[in-house]
Amino acid sequence: MIAFSLSTFLITIVNVGVLFFVLRAVLFKPVTKFMEDRSAKIADALAQSEKERNQAKALLAQYEGQLKSAESEAVAIIRAAKENAQIEADRIIAEGRLSAENILGNAKKQIEAEQRAALAEFRKEAAELVTLAAGGLVKREFKADDNKQYAEMLLKEAAAGLPSRIGKN
Repeated sequence: MIAFSLSTFLITIVNVGVLFFVLRAVLFKPVTKFMEDRSAKIADALAQSEKERNQAKALLAQYEGQLKSAESEAVAIIRAAKENAQIEADRIIAEGRLSAENILGNAKKQIEAEQRAALAEFRKEAAELVTLAAGGLVKREFKADDNKQYAEMLLKEAAAGLPSRIGKN
């Protein structure tokens, strides 16, 4: 059995008190200071994090606004580009039609000129053929059958485009 001793009790109380003050001075104050510093750092970090979070939200809102603005500008640019493209297409089509009409008009004029030239050439050649044929007929005496045969021959040669043979007979 353990006997209660007042002196041991008092010495123990004094030892506990001394130990308390020593530990308080050596351990409790630095640990408390460390914990307070750590708490302050955490509070600062939380405050900084909340500040950065608010800044991020503000930037996000700003970027979303810019994105909406950019989208509306893009739509306006695309609409303007389509309108300009349509105007340009209409202009090109009108120019193409005008050019085609000019080309067609020029081609018609050229065809008419060539037709007139061909007709004039034909008349000139026909006149030469008639002249040559008449000259050939005048130089030769013909019988009734000869006239018919010679006229047919002249017509064949004329049709074949060989007027040089006319008058050689």
